[in-house]
Amino acid sequence: MMLTVKRLTALCICCCLLLAFAACDATRPSDSGGEALDPSSSAIESPVEPVDIPRDPDISRNAWLEAEIDQLWEEGVAIDREAFKAKASLCAGDKTEEEKLYYAMHALPMRADYPYQEPSDYESIMQQVPESMGLVENPPNSEMDDRFYGAWLGRFIGSSLGMPIEMWTPQSIRTWYEKADAWPLNNYVPAVSRAAQEDGLKLNSLTTTLEHIGQVPSDDDTRYTVLNLQVLRLYNITWDTWDLGSIWLWSLPFRLLCTAERTAYLNFACLDDNYMGGKPANHKEIVRKSATYMNPYREWIGAQIRADMWGYAFAGNPREAAKIAFKDAAFTHVKNGIYGEMYIAALIAASFGEKEVSTMVNRALAEIPQQTRLYEAVVTTRDFVNQNKDPEKIIAFIQENFGGYNVIHTIPNAAICTAAVLYSGGDFEKAITFAAMSGHDTDCNCATVGSIMGAYNGAKKIPEKWKNVINDQFDAQILGFENTSITALAQETKRLWEIYGE
Repeated sequence: MMLTVKRLTALCICCCLLLAFAACDATRPSDSGGEALDPSSSAIESPVEPVDIPRDPDISRNAWLEAEIDQLWEEGVAIDREAFKAKASLCAGDKTEEEKLYYAMHALPMRADYPYQEPSDYESIMQQVPESMGLVENPPNSEMDDRFYGAWLGRFIGSSLGMPIEMWTPQSIRTWYEKADAWPLNNYVPAVSRAAQEDGLKLNSLTTTLEHIGQVPSDDDTRYTVLNLQVLRLYNITWDTWDLGSIWLWSLPFRLLCTAERTAYLNFACLDDNYMGGKPANHKEIVRKSATYMNPYREWIGAQIRADMWGYAFAGNPREAAKIAFKDAAFTHVKNGIYGEMYIAALIAASFGEKEVSTMVNRALAEIPQQTRLYEAVVTTRDFVNQNKDPEKIIAFIQENFGGYNVIHTIPNAAICTAAVLYSGGDFEKAITFAAMSGHDTDCNCATVGSIMGAYNGAKKIPEKWKNVINDQFDAQILGFENTSITALAQETKRLWEIYGE
């Protein structure tokens, strides 16, 4: 088969990156002044020995260091955030001083009063996971076609809904819709609103607004689902995290990545100097460093949005969905970043056959460790929504309890997805519009909720106003999937489920 120009271009980009990164020296002796800790004394699983890896040029040094300081605090490290942020500002781009500060931060002990136990290895995670609630009885095989198509369609619809208002506050979203005479929110984002002039609001994109939506543009909320479909096709279910990293290097152009994924990609390419020679003997260590080295985004939402394919492939089997999701998440994330993908994968797996949305959530909760911030956040949100059906009160509750995290962090966004599912009572539109109204990472959350509720309802029950504007064609910007259809993606997904998950 002849390669298209687009495929050749992408392949050349990947090869050039690999050849450049492979030349990095990953074993430079320490000049940072930092010392390795006894793992039992620290919450941090980052490699503590210095490695000479290029920093992401799109991220300023001070912003990166400040994000690391916040991340360490959230993980339970006894760090004076204000003092260290002041020190970070004094580094003024000096690489040597930045590294000294980085390793000094990682030499700090845990806070004595930190109440959580948050492992990143699968065996330790499973020690905190209760007995499985078992398999879910899926609909008859003849109905599963509609469920898989509904899941894919729901993800595309949700991503499109949330894209123009990504990272907006709930108040800004409401203002835009109200001044477009379109409140309550019950459709795609209007392209025109008086809020543009009166409040200075500007949409992130016009591509998926109500007046312009057509073929769904590629973004990370849809791209990773397609990529993981490719992982299953190439490696079935026997792949490990190193295999996943290899596929990323060959299939994903670096410039399409964000935050934790960009960092892990760069780390992996530099640390793995054996990519042409098969899996190296130290591949587990390479993977661990890829996820942790100078990666302050290691608990953000990037893994959570990659969960869908594992829920699809193991529809009806939340435990196996969470297990394979762990392997995916471990490439880029640790701790709650990993649990987020496990939770959503299990929730999607349950949504294909479970009758009650509350039971879906409980099934998913049974697949993540209990002594963790994510488990606590989901349980707290679940209990509040069960007692309060006012969407404004639910949104305020999430902001009050989890607003201290970055808007892209796993925890507040997982809370929003949980609340949307429970608040909806099973209604597709009610779920995705709640996710949109809640702010934070709206395209990610709406896509995830759309996937869950699309699988729950099937495509036939999704209202026409949401799906009739979605062109079936999709360019994933993934090698081999430049131009495909949502229908074909759903059909291939069902085929793989029949092999591995049925």
